[in-house]
Amino acid sequence: GSSYTESIVALEHSFIVAGGLSPTCTKGGYHTVVCSRCDAQYEEKTAALGHNYQDGYCAKCNEKDPNFDFSCGNNLTWEIVDGVLTISGTGAMYDYVTGASHIPNTPWFNVSEDITEIVIGSGVTSIGNNAFTYCPNLSRVTISESVNRIGQYAFNNCYNLTSVNIPDSVTVIDDWAFSGCVNLRDVKISNKIKYIGYCAFYECYSLAKIVIPESIEEIGEGAFDKCSNLKEVYCK
Repeated sequence: GSSYTESIVALEHSFIVAGGLSPTCTKGGYHTVVCSRCDAQYEEKTAALGHNYQDGYCAKCNEKDPNFDFSCGNNLTWEIVDGVLTISGTGAMYDYVTGASHIPNTPWFNVSEDITEIVIGSGVTSIGNNAFTYCPNLSRVTISESVNRIGQYAFNNCYNLTSVNIPDSVTVIDDWAFSGCVNLRDVKISNKIKYIGYCAFYECYSLAKIVIPESIEEIGEGAFDKCSNLKEVYCK
């Protein structure tokens, strides 16, 4: 019988990604690409992603922006790590202001919803006006015994704050300082307090008891206004 040869076209490679190393902000990565039909393979390099700095930190890896101003006082700096905002250094914090929209010009305001804890370090002497207003998820505050003043609106509308220990170094709780802290139940006031400001604890609905030390010299009008559950007030 007769015979003949019939040519068969090559199948071509069928490449798939089989692994590799993902790129980071500062280091490139690669993909290992292999053929599913044979042992052909190659590496495909990928470039570093680059940082995407927003409000002082990279949105991808959380690294600090080396060109960002982290000052919050003449000799004070701030940082946020895992939801904890820490104020470090010596001296008074800046006083911050709000515009027509009531948004403070604090450098951390755009990430205020991420803040769950605040630590005021040793050496800080004053908590500035509007410093931590509208931190809705703040649940814990540590104030060092170097602080002598809590500024106006300092913790205004920190809805999840349930307790605060105000150390004996504090002599002034300024106007509206804790106003709108609707879940604030437990407040230990400094034994050396001299002034509790106008509407300082306004609308602290959950506050049931307060002890006013004998050091007090003035309590501003409406300091405990709209504290609907406040049943016990003691003056030492």
